[in-house]
Amino acid sequence: MVMVMTNTARDILRTLHHVRAAPRLSMIAAVPGAGKSETLLRYTQNTPNTILHEAVSGEGKIWEVAGGLMERLEIGAPSRSLRKARQEIAEAVGAGTTLIIDEGQYLAQKDRRSGTNLETFE
Repeated sequence: MVMVMTNTARDILRTLHHVRAAPRLSMIAAVPGAGKSETLLRYTQNTPNTILHEAVSGEGKIWEVAGGLMERLEIGAPSRSLRKARQEIAEAVGAGTTLIIDEGQYLAQKDRRSGTNLETFE
């Protein structure tokens, strides 16, 4: 299948190249159907040391995301310690590897008392 190189796809690729050059957290946002997921998939397929994880609706709690990542990385179930789980995920990803989470909007959870809970982004 041929990918159409739209302006959005070019912008996404430019952002990903900047992130690889100077690692940091970055967010890519565009209207639905703009080609974000397809561009991320193609980039991951063509770029060594890149891991793509797709967040799933309802998976946004920190332990669910940790479990999904650990399953994706084939390192077992998350331990009872959040600190240990983070360390295990970081070691499995490794230095020099870019971790991309598609559908990141699912990481923000609504909390009745405090509004939006963003702890998963931590």
